[in-house]
Amino acid sequence: MPEAAKVLKRMRSDIKKYGWHIVSVVSEVGTEWKPPFAYTIGLSIDRKIPELAIFGLPPEISSIILRSVREAIDSGLRIVKDKAIPDILENGFVIRVGGYSRKEHFDEYFGAAQQYFNGTGFRVAVLLWPDASGRINSDGGDSNVQFEAFELIGRKTFP
Repeated sequence: MPEAAKVLKRMRSDIKKYGWHIVSVVSEVGTEWKPPFAYTIGLSIDRKIPELAIFGLPPEISSIILRSVREAIDSGLRIVKDKAIPDILENGFVIRVGGYSRKEHFDEYFGAAQQYFNGTGFRVAVLLWPDASGRINSDGGDSNVQFEAFELIGRKTFP
């Protein structure tokens, strides 16, 4: 079985068993480096909420954050643009819902979700995380590992 078919089979199995799946994307050796990102598939099915994505963190950290946000959703959190999501990070720092990815980016960033949902019927809320000072860094350039998140949601700054 080809690798892509194995991944799709595991994804479908996870969604059936757990109600969701996390896809982590990292640059392959020998390709242009892009910051890693992760996103969910399946949250929108029963919960009627958008899928979630987070950019610029190692897969292990992204998975922990996505699991924690999912637990908060299961406890009543609503996903709303610009909303702070407390109690996920240490030191009182908060994750924020930056906005929703524009569909023009779905093929490039959310291919597995496109495949699972047959290209329709889902949205992706992009989560933003603070730097060490507690500020959401919307500065452009290679030094900002979540700059692509701002491009996906069509924002240049974060309030």
